[in-house]
Amino acid sequence: MKKFTQKINEDLKQELNIDSYIEEFQDELIQKIEQEAENRNIDPDDISSKKELISSYIQNPDTIIIGLVNDSDLFDLYLKYGNQIDNILIELDHFTKSPADLGSQSSLYGYMTKSVKLSIEDVFKKMLESGSDL
Repeated sequence: MKKFTQKINEDLKQELNIDSYIEEFQDELIQKIEQEAENRNIDPDDISSKKELISSYIQNPDTIIIGLVNDSDLFDLYLKYGNQIDNILIELDHFTKSPADLGSQSSLYGYMTKSVKLSIEDVFKKMLESGSDL
């Protein structure tokens, strides 16, 4: 079963055209999508439903995907993948914006978690844009 799941994950990564410089971060996000799909009883072979889950997160970042909901989860992602997240945020010219522009002028923690959400949304957008079945 583990090899089958690994094959499905590889197929999803291939279909979504994963960028190599942020591959580890993208792998983590795909794993979270896979876990959420399993929690929702989505067929492991149903890539289109997984893409719909990704789309719903982009449209509403408060969409529940286990591991991407709580601020503490987002902070943990930053601690683990900080360099990759920073590279994504640099591409978005995120660091030229003030915390007030993001609505998080009260704490560094809030700024950090909102920044991680932006990077996740960007990765998901890139994954969907490169997909052929959309």
